[in-house]
Amino acid sequence: EGYLMVRQFQYLGWAGHREVPASKRSFLKLILQVDKWQEECEEGDGRTIIHCL
Repeated sequence: EGYLMVRQFQYLGWAGHREVPASKRSFLKLILQVDKWQEECEEGDGRTIIHCL
């Protein structure tokens, strides 16, 4: 008790001036990695926050 586990994923394959990522495959890989992490942390409340810069 008394702690919070945070994991940060960063995707660099999507330039700010583009409407879509440079590679669909690499973006899907990121989604799968986040999904896997959420499954591993089943005991938590399952919150996911996404920041677009």
